[in-house]
Amino acid sequence: MQISRQVRNDEIDRNKPRWVLYVFDKNGGGTRVERELRSLGRVLVRRERLENSVDTLGRWMLHRAAELDQQCDMADEEQRGVLVLELEKLCNAFKLRDK
Repeated sequence: MQISRQVRNDEIDRNKPRWVLYVFDKNGGGTRVERELRSLGRVLVRRERLENSVDTLGRWMLHRAAELDQQCDMADEEQRGVLVLELEKLCNAFKLRDK
């Protein structure tokens, strides 16, 4: 679900557009995922000029890399090491996807 509202220009920096996703499991537990509307994944896709491409795998890899980067920011030292290794593997796979 996305809820939007009109914002005065001087409030844009203080109230950046965000989206929130609620994921519920079969036991009724819920997880809230909140992100800025303009995500790093979109920036990476645009930088690699894949926004109009049929390279679905490449676009997915860039969005996943952005998710891993965000998780690194919130992780403790041990988890960060694991996430950095996963991110490195993903980046290497992205470079090799066309070969």
